[in-house]
Amino acid sequence: MRFRKDRLRNNNIEIPTTSITDIIFLIVLFLMVSATFTTYNINNLNISLPKAKGENVGDLKNIVISITKNREFSIENQAVDPNLLPAKLKEYHDKFPDASIMIQADKESLHGDVVYVMDEAKKIGFNKLAIAAETEE
Repeated sequence: MRFRKDRLRNNNIEIPTTSITDIIFLIVLFLMVSATFTTYNINNLNISLPKAKGENVGDLKNIVISITKNREFSIENQAVDPNLLPAKLKEYHDKFPDASIMIQADKESLHGDVVYVMDEAKKIGFNKLAIAAETEE
């Protein structure tokens, strides 16, 4: 049995290489997947809301909506039934279309109540929302 020499000698051996774009993509993919395995234990967080450092919102018209921990709503210090809140917000939007909504929620009020107010304000057409907080010293 006689082998051909040209078949055994392969001088054109190449190492397969991958483009740098594929390598970067794989690294980013690895980092994204490994980042999802990071867990946060919320029970160890000591959160004291609503204190914050921040800037004043300015001289624009603020419509103040207050929420108590007993689920009592008021707009500009006038008590409002939660079911009538959208109609009352519509009245204020007709008067002050460029006004911003300032939500003053008790820190023991329900998160769902704050989200409800924010959602209704967005539906009416208010684009500027803010949550009032005590100034942190």
